[in-house]
Amino acid sequence: MRRIVLLSGIMLSFICCFAQEELPTIVADRPGVIWGTDVMPLHKVNWENGLAWERDYRGIEGSTTLTLDNTMLRYGLSENAELRLSTELLMSGHEGGFEPTVGFPDLVVGAKIKMYEGNGILPSIGLLAEMALPVGATEFRVAHTAPSLYLLFQNDISDRFSICYNVGGLWDGESAVPSAFAGISLGYSFLDNLSAYIENYNVFAKGEDPDCFLGLGLAWLVTRRLQLDLSSDFNLNDYNHYNLVSFGVAWMIN
Repeated sequence: MRRIVLLSGIMLSFICCFAQEELPTIVADRPGVIWGTDVMPLHKVNWENGLAWERDYRGIEGSTTLTLDNTMLRYGLSENAELRLSTELLMSGHEGGFEPTVGFPDLVVGAKIKMYEGNGILPSIGLLAEMALPVGATEFRVAHTAPSLYLLFQNDISDRFSICYNVGGLWDGESAVPSAFAGISLGYSFLDNLSAYIENYNVFAKGEDPDCFLGLGLAWLVTRRLQLDLSSDFNLNDYNHYNLVSFGVAWMIN
């Protein structure tokens, strides 16, 4: 009888400890192109998924692309580092009435590291390194392995207002010369579970005019583990001929 009572007490203690454990609030890297420095909590997994519609008529032959599935998995490897794996399912067609092409593009693997927590006016600093592997459908994949490397900065001005800015370089899998990337994002939380952002990001390719974009979006924290988002991007060089609309969800898996 004493053993039963003792065992019951131990089990009750474990239940109380788990019940009192506060689950971390989800930290999603979507929506938006500019990344913050936060990484996944230790041994937690984020599944981030989205749908998107992109219309690009800037060239001689315009195209429309539907992102049927945009999936990223993020895993908290340590207190300051996470591993990342992402891919997409695309459907693309041209203005001339060609049959749409459907397939998976590259598989992207990478890691994000938070190198400095930040102090006062000094921003937190992170590093994001990714590698696009040419393993997808021929119509979409890069010709060669395409790396990218970004420095991430974040200033939390207040509990509701933050500024994130990124600089880096990315390869397109075709040329040995990388393109430069720079962008800034302003984020504001209207409520504890509703936030918005506006961002500008730019790609500078050698011998070409810079590509400049404006992004807007909303994120709704449904629960501590579930977030929904809506966003839209425009090309500032030719806003009449390029736009993108995206809807997504992020879920922290315990």
